[in-house]
Amino acid sequence: MTVPRGTILWLLAALALPAVLQADSDRVMIGDNIYVGADEEIGDAVCIGCSIRIDGKVRDAVAIGGSIILNGEAKDTVAVGGSIEIAGKSHEAVAVAGRLRISGEVERDAVSVLGGVSLSPGARVGHDLVSVLGVIEGLPGADVGGSIHQSGKFRPVALSGIVVFIVLMVIVAVAFWPIAILVMITILGPRRVSVLRETVSERAGMCLLLGFGAGSPRSCCRSFCSGCRPPTSSLESRSSCWPPLATPA
Repeated sequence: MTVPRGTILWLLAALALPAVLQADSDRVMIGDNIYVGADEEIGDAVCIGCSIRIDGKVRDAVAIGGSIILNGEAKDTVAVGGSIEIAGKSHEAVAVAGRLRISGEVERDAVSVLGGVSLSPGARVGHDLVSVLGVIEGLPGADVGGSIHQSGKFRPVALSGIVVFIVLMVIVAVAFWPIAILVMITILGPRRVSVLRETVSERAGMCLLLGFGAGSPRSCCRSFCSGCRPPTSSLESRSSCWPPLATPA
């Protein structure tokens, strides 16, 4: 069982916020739905925290935290955290943590992870049909040109493992972030921490890309360094946040 290479590349590109590379013919929205009319033909449609409806033609459609309804045509259709409904035609389709519903045609692979697949009578999948930790419904009335893979019986075990993993990560983060902050301050010193604070404050967009790990230095700097400044010489005492420097003999 293989996931299409193009799909993996699209997922990585979507998580990197492709709005920074938006072309004139592309539509990239955050928190606002995208609609492509029946008489429209555009490049890529990327939606973060919103949904996409396509009645016309697009090159690729990617929704993160939203669903996709495809009545027209698309090359690759990818949804993370939302469902996909294909009544038109897509070259490939991948739904992660959402259901994949096909009443039209997927020319090559159709993949669902943690969601399952529903096939309407007359639906067509040109190559492989894959459901990871989900079930496939409607197979008798559909046309599948390749292999069929489904592993729905392991879904409860997998979901339980994911929940346990997330809980453990939260516990570790809450328990050890103060220690990580102290280690960072000890290694970097007050001057570098001050520079780090200023850099992160000026580049809030980078924090969004790096996520919680990038947000933590900012919050820790504000907590530990508020009102503090690094010493200007080895003989100058630090402010109350830092122990005094040892005076050379």
